[in-house]
Amino acid sequence: MITISLENGSATDQVGPQRFLSPREVLAGPGSIAGLGDLLHKWVAPTGRVLLVCDAIVSKLGFSGEVQSALVQCGWDSTVFDSVAGEPDRTVSEAVSKVARAGEYSAVIGLGGGSAMDLAKIAAALATHSGDVDSIVGVDQLSATPLPLILIPTTAGTGSEATRIAMVSLEGRKKVINDARLVPVAAVLDATLVRSAPPAVTATTGMDALCHAIEGALSTEASTLSTNAANEAVSLLARWLPAAFLDGDDIDARQGTMYAAYLAGLALNAGSVLGHSMGYTIAHRTGLPHGATVAMALPFCLAYCADGSEERIADMWARVSDFDDAATDIYDWIARLMRSFGMATNLSGLGLSEQDALEMADECVTKYPRPNNPVPLERERVSKLYLHLVTGDIDACLADFAASHAELAINQRTSK
Repeated sequence: MITISLENGSATDQVGPQRFLSPREVLAGPGSIAGLGDLLHKWVAPTGRVLLVCDAIVSKLGFSGEVQSALVQCGWDSTVFDSVAGEPDRTVSEAVSKVARAGEYSAVIGLGGGSAMDLAKIAAALATHSGDVDSIVGVDQLSATPLPLILIPTTAGTGSEATRIAMVSLEGRKKVINDARLVPVAAVLDATLVRSAPPAVTATTGMDALCHAIEGALSTEASTLSTNAANEAVSLLARWLPAAFLDGDDIDARQGTMYAAYLAGLALNAGSVLGHSMGYTIAHRTGLPHGATVAMALPFCLAYCADGSEERIADMWARVSDFDDAATDIYDWIARLMRSFGMATNLSGLGLSEQDALEMADECVTKYPRPNNPVPLERERVSKLYLHLVTGDIDACLADFAASHAELAINQRTSK
């Protein structure tokens, strides 16, 4: 249950109306996939045909067959597109758009991890949009309302089932498709679909969800509702992610992480911040999973953004400290969690040098700017941050940036 807090002036952080996006309905709990037909009847039409987009592994595991059976029982036909083998790129986007435009579909269902759900969003968008995938990259670029979307995650991490965002890789670079109309009509959070996820996937997707929650709370676009969703996601992950990592058959832990990923997705509608930009630059050079790269960046992102965000960070730490008596602060908790998962925590361990770090800092600022970051991205300060990431010494970074924040405040005052 989400407890709405209006402490610390959080209800008035934004000037003007606050925006909060979410699906119209969520079915949750083990076995909830059986209610898929009711969702279609309620939110789409009494009967029709859907395009089911899923990744190849999910199809082999038989989950797509379960969904098709549920569709048949409620009088719906389906076409399966299961050529998703990784992050959507131009080739697979064009392929799914041809299928989406050729059939008379009433809705699109996405089944799988973040890549499958993102491709389902692309399919729903391009089914009604006349251009190619390049033409919908950016913010609010859709020329028509997408087909209705129902998303069913089989990992607990990306939160795509709750967001307005789809990611696509074009010319080897991540590009964002960002439109409020891509928030699905409904989502199904069924823990039985994630029990087969191996520990490494559980860890990286769970850390991705943690990054979404924390970055969403730091965003200047955060609202009272999104911040509370973020805090509850952090609390759920602190309680259930270690348990799900140790025992994939712990259905309570699996369901808890699914709730957390969904809530983190709601928070992410306020926008990710510096940590995701850093994560992209690490991924380009290492090929590590997205969740691993943004997790490595997370403590350093917090250190960079701490000035002015102290109360929000304290609120999140208060949620964590209920479940981890050993950690001394949120930075220590993140590091301990990553070590327990066997995840890398510094650039030098990945074979990257200080020169690499400086090049990555330049890429971060120029190619992945974050106007919603609570502290502006300045090349010199971001470079200093990356140099600390080489060693992974978060204490030295915090000390350095405490002085840096004070100096920045003095400069801002004297410039007025």
